[in-house]
Amino acid sequence: TLRNIQLAEDNQSKKSNLLQKFPDFHNQLGRKDTEINIQEKPGRYVEKQTARPISLHLQGSVGAELERLINSGHLEKINHVIEDCFVSNVVTTVKNDGSVNIALDSEELNNSSMK
Repeated sequence: TLRNIQLAEDNQSKKSNLLQKFPDFHNQLGRKDTEINIQEKPGRYVEKQTARPISLHLQGSVGAELERLINSGHLEKINHVIEDCFVSNVVTTVKNDGSVNIALDSEELNNSSMK
């Protein structure tokens, strides 16, 4: 969290400036329970992509990371996808420490949305 970051002495003023500029900072990344309306480009429709396979040797690590993200509140597990929802793939990479990084591939969503 921003308030708990340990910064070098010369960066303390930068931290103070950020906290003054954004006083409503909630100490969490992202937004939850916020609906965002996206306008689709004419002729483009909601797309549900087929899942990319995850390498067998990474499946345990990916499962553990997904559970961590769900437990921390960054992700929400759903059992049913409604018709007007985009379904995008995830890109899984291995970090230097051997853990996995999970990112959303939102290329199709971006291509279908008005900027």
